Formats: sequence, structure tokens, C-alpha cells
Amino acid sequence: MVDDEADVREVAAELLRRLGFEVRTACDGREGLEAFQAAADRIAVVLLDVAMPEMGGEETVRALRCIRPDVPLVLMSGFRQEFAAPHLEAGPRAGFVQRPFTPEQLASALRTVLEGEA
Repeated sequence: MVDDEADVREVAAELLRRLGFEVRTACDGREGLEAFQAAADRIAVVLLDVAMPEMGGEETVRALRCIRPDVPLVLMSGFRQEFAAPHLEAGPRAGFVQRPFTPEQLASALRTVLEGEA
């Protein structure tokens, strides 16, 4: 779970735990990428903010896909998808959830990418 806002990380991480996930958090793309590299084969899905300082969503997605092209991704933003990432090519098994999201919306986005329907 990668987001530069601490409160968003805490809430999203708790929702993920309630859904049965073991959660690793990172405050930016670089930290998230390092955590991913250390455990790429054990990570089921990445929840990633689109807009972050330093290493943003687009750069992070490209780097994650270089390491593991099939990793399921759920991108998130406070903006609607068409405004948040119109140019972001997240590739296969990628979904989107707009913040603020409900637990049900997050669960649905996760289910979609984990089942390979995205």
C-alpha cells in the first residue's frame, strides 16, 4: 500500500487487514518499490496512489511492471479516473478506486484485479 499521506495509509491498511491481507506500507514510490523488490513473489496486490511527490504513480507502475509484469494493481486518487491518470498505462490486471472510497468499493476493485478481470 503506497501513499504519501499518512492518514490515507493508515485507513487503507486497516481496510486491507479487515479483508484478510497482510499489509506492507510505503510513503512514496521509491520506498514502495524497495519493499516490492524485497518480496515481489509474496505480494498479492499493490494499492498505489497516482499522485505522489518524488516517484509518482506512473514511474512506480513502470518499475513494478519491470520487476513483475503480472502484479495486480489498484490505483487510487482523489480525482476521477479520467482526470487522475488519463495517460497512465497500468497494463493488465489494473483497477482504479476513487478516494474517498468505501470498504465495499475497495473490496470490489481488489476482487476485480485479483480475479484477472481488469
